Amino acid sequence: MIKTSTVAIKILGNTYEIKCEDEFSENLINAAELVNNSMLAAKEKNISNEKAAILTAINMTYDLLLAKAKLDDEKRSTESIATEQIYNVINSIYDNIKSDMTKLEK
Repeated sequence: MIKTSTVAIKILGNTYEIKCEDEFSENLINAAELVNNSMLAAKEKNISNEKAAILTAINMTYDLLLAKAKLDDEKRSTESIATEQIYNVINSIYDNIKSDMTKLEK
């Protein structure tokens, strides 16, 4: 059974109670702190809470997409390296078999 609890988070001085699975409550608190800090930084530009929320959402989504693209690039790079290593091993085995066959023919 999944345990849930209510987590109180504070954004721009307002407290929100959000139900969350216990194992993710720390992540929720950390996310709320990031949102709050981003919104506070946006509010320094004397904009409305709505605009601060929109800018925060756009900036955080942009950062998320950049991180995803970087992860995808690293995955492709790792796959490419692994494929090259496998290819090299296969070629080495082939060369060894070919060499052994040549020796047997003599």
